[in-house]
Amino acid sequence: MKKVISLMIVSICVSLVGMAQNGVTRFSVGPELGIATGTFGLGWGLGIGASAQAEHFFQENLSGTALVGFVSYLGKSIGNGLKYKAINIIPLRVGARFYPVEGFHLGAQIGLGFLTGGGSSSTAFSYSPQVGYNFKTNSGKPIDATFKYDGYTKDGTLGALGIRVALVL
Repeated sequence: MKKVISLMIVSICVSLVGMAQNGVTRFSVGPELGIATGTFGLGWGLGIGASAQAEHFFQENLSGTALVGFVSYLGKSIGNGLKYKAINIIPLRVGARFYPVEGFHLGAQIGLGFLTGGGSSSTAFSYSPQVGYNFKTNSGKPIDATFKYDGYTKDGTLGALGIRVALVL
């Protein structure tokens, strides 16, 4: 299954690069914040990180995305001097965005999440439904603000509500 998902991600990335000559491609980088939810939220809390994303427009209101990032979720204290160790996640996802009106976007991404922490590491299926808005600052710099849910599934689900505020290059 891991090989199939990895092959799918590589194929989509190669397709995006191959089609990049036909439409507009833009890149964005910025910080991410996440709040662990569900059972994941019992042992971990705030996630802090950053990501880089490529977005290629196939039509004026439809684009494909590819994202790579790093987010570290801080462990919580559980009493008696015990504390969960931080979990680090490296998401590698591809997806699509739809712009129903100028600036506002709906999207989703799928891929892999590489999880490390507590002396172990694993790979999980990653998904991220998203909603956001692209706006310009007073100085004219474009900003992409995206609210999302990041899920990582392998023998259960780790989930987090997050926000990504990125400078569009």
